[in-house]
This record gives sequence, C-alpha cells and structure tokens, in this order.
Amino acid sequence: MSDITRAPGAKSITTTPDYTKGVMVTTTVDLDTDQITVKETPLPPESLNADALTKKATSALTANATYLAIPTPTNAQVAAQVALLTREVNALIRLVVGKLDATTGT
Repeated sequence: MSDITRAPGAKSITTTPDYTKGVMVTTTVDLDTDQITVKETPLPPESLNADALTKKATSALTANATYLAIPTPTNAQVAAQVALLTREVNALIRLVVGKLDATTGT
C-alpha cells in the first residue's frame, strides 16, 4: 500500500462549456476543506458560433432528406433548395476554414 501525499492548498479544477447559457463553467474543489466554488465566464463568440454552425449542419441532414424524398420537386422547391444548400455550404466553409467570427449567410 502506498501513501499519497497531497500538497496543502491542492485543488481539483474542472471546466465544462455550457453552450445553452453561453458560458464556461469552472468548478474548483479545495481538497483540504472540500469547499466548492463555481464560476461562469462568457464563452468567446467563436465557440458559440462553431456550436451554432454544427447544430445547423445536423438540422441540414433532415432538411436535405426531406427534399430528396420529393419525387418530382417543383421549380419553386428546386430554387428554395439551391438557396438552402448555399447557406449550408457557407456554414460548412466557415467551420472548415475556422472563420467563426459570424454566422451570417448560413
């Protein structure tokens, strides 16, 4: 059996993003006193935008499957799908090249 020596004042720190609230949650546990401190700091806009674009990409799969299930789309449906695909591609390009300063045009 081995003894584990812990430095006085040692802390356990975990961080978890909360995209719903737009914050990073940092939980600190003082291992001497078991005191728990929770701190929330705003996530950078780039992180929020990446999350938003990823969610849009997931939704796009459903929208595209719905369009593909139409046996004979009308001209209006085709035009709407082209516009939708253009926005989806813009979202993917922003994700791939890391241009996460905005989500406009997606």
